[in-house]
Amino acid sequence: MSCPPLFFTAPTGVLLAFLLVWGAAVIADSGVFSTSLSETADSRFVGTALTAQTAIGFLLTVVTIQLVPVAADLIGWRYAFLLLAPGPLIGAVAMAALRARTTPASQHSSKEEHHDQHLDPPHPDSWPDRGALPHRR
Repeated sequence: MSCPPLFFTAPTGVLLAFLLVWGAAVIADSGVFSTSLSETADSRFVGTALTAQTAIGFLLTVVTIQLVPVAADLIGWRYAFLLLAPGPLIGAVAMAALRARTTPASQHSSKEEHHDQHLDPPHPDSWPDRGALPHRR
């Protein structure tokens, strides 16, 4: 969400309330994106995906910090922040597409597989014979 031009003429209290809500929303969505990515990415590449997401996020931040003042010089501060509006829109569309791709049935089965693979101990009959370990029957 970018600060619409109408908030520049709003009373200071309204502008402050808008900026506080906007700031909280911007901070909160980071965890949502990271969680969604870690739950949907191939488990072999979760670390790489999160690293790429973080790097792209910082790159976008640096670029916008550099471009918004240039735009403000050309069109004024009141409208320069509108350049930031496509970002949240693209993010919302991407999250909707991700949600549509991930069905509840596939989430349930992948969680069961993950649980079965990582939490249940192997059956004693499948342990390698080490000589010193007694076999349970």
